[in-house]
Amino acid sequence: MSCSFTFQNLLFENESNDASIKIVDFGFARIKHESEGLTTPCFTLHYAAPEVLRTAVAKEGHYDESCDLWSLGVILVSAKIYTFKKVSGDIIMLTPGGLAS
Repeated sequence: MSCSFTFQNLLFENESNDASIKIVDFGFARIKHESEGLTTPCFTLHYAAPEVLRTAVAKEGHYDESCDLWSLGVILVSAKIYTFKKVSGDIIMLTPGGLAS
């Protein structure tokens, strides 16, 4: 499990339109066995699944790999709303007008 899918952890392999995307920064990553749930909340707030936040606040319960799917969903919805704009050098920011425009 990654536990930290964010735009900042996704890098394009190059600047072409068909570039592959690489996932980086596995600092929060955990190996999870099928029968166990995770109880230590590791997350980036804006991308965190409800069950991860519930575990963090209530200090009880657990979550599983579906939290990564939630984070991926946040990224996909954001990509639909925003677009990547190169500001200068290697600095890229998200601006309104993504895939939906």
